[in-house]
Amino acid sequence: MSILEEVERSLVAAAERRAWRRHPSPRLALAVAGVAAALVAVVLIAPARRAPHELAAGTPAAGADAHPRPSFTPPPTPPRAPLPFSVFHRPARPRDRQHLLKGLDTRRIASTPSADVFLGVHADKLCLIVRHRSNGSSGCGPIDAYRDGTRLIASYSDDDGPSTFALAAPDGVRSVRLTLADGSVGSYPIRTNGFARDVPTRVVLVEWRAPDGTSQRMAFAHAPAFRAQDFYAAFQRPATPADALDGLPDARLIAEAGDARAWLVPRLGAVCLVVRVGAAQGSGCRQRVADVHTPLVVGVPVAGSRRVVAAAFARQSSGISLTPAATTRTSDALLTLTGAGAQLLRYRNPARERGSDTFPAGAGAFTLHARPEPPTAIAAQ
Repeated sequence: MSILEEVERSLVAAAERRAWRRHPSPRLALAVAGVAAALVAVVLIAPARRAPHELAAGTPAAGADAHPRPSFTPPPTPPRAPLPFSVFHRPARPRDRQHLLKGLDTRRIASTPSADVFLGVHADKLCLIVRHRSNGSSGCGPIDAYRDGTRLIASYSDDDGPSTFALAAPDGVRSVRLTLADGSVGSYPIRTNGFARDVPTRVVLVEWRAPDGTSQRMAFAHAPAFRAQDFYAAFQRPATPADALDGLPDARLIAEAGDARAWLVPRLGAVCLVVRVGAAQGSGCRQRVADVHTPLVVGVPVAGSRRVVAAAFARQSSGISLTPAATTRTSDALLTLTGAGAQLLRYRNPARERGSDTFPAGAGAFTLHARPEPPTAIAAQ
């Protein structure tokens, strides 16, 4: 007996058993009579089947079990509401590019003389990016939190002193009113979903009207009293006689080479870098001590058209290099004797952001990321 004949006999026997249990149907009789042809047809053509949701309730498909398995069709995903920031309705332009946060669709929404402001979106996140000339900052939140305009995403400084204030607002928010720490008040229009302004002191209150007409406000508290000891490793060790500097309390020697020395000096809400080479001295102070995006750099001219340059870095800075190489280097400072050529300083700040500074060509005095003034110009802690 051939394999085909054996299969045919098995199928006929099965059909007879089904006929014993129930009345045979014309469909079944047709299937039995043409079994040989059916064997070929199954190999060549898959039988057409109706989708589960097309079957009548409680009616099994032909050849299926009397009790079919229940099927589940997931509900359709509701469409996401349109993004209420019309700046994204235009195509991206070259000026919309930023490199602080990757993977975002960004648009530049505002600018000031010191910064560019970008709004970025990715999946369900909305991000505000502020790019300064030498550093930057960013913050993100869920898009749905900012759709109705009762909350704004903002970048601000909680330290006293000059800063850049920036915010993004959805369509329908037309202006904002700022109150500064010195009591001054001003109202400003919002264009392209953004606003930015360089302010002389910190912003304490922002007021606006949401698209639904309700009045909204957002207040900003003063920063805690940060000290230089919170950010610079040199202040974590006990003082030694070598740290003494003109009676300035709590000064710390951070680098020395020959007769060149560099100190960090803590002041009230500030930190100062002092560089001394023989009788020559230079210094620079940063009055926002919590700003650790960049190092303090001071250059002091010496004889022979040369100068000594020192740089001080906040704790957890890394990747520090100088081209040409520095004469003296510690974990948080470097000290070098340079000629008239420019030098390139590279580093990563505590936020792991890459930074670089080029020392000015020549042999003159200079400061970077600090105000050229002595520590005595600022009150002691």
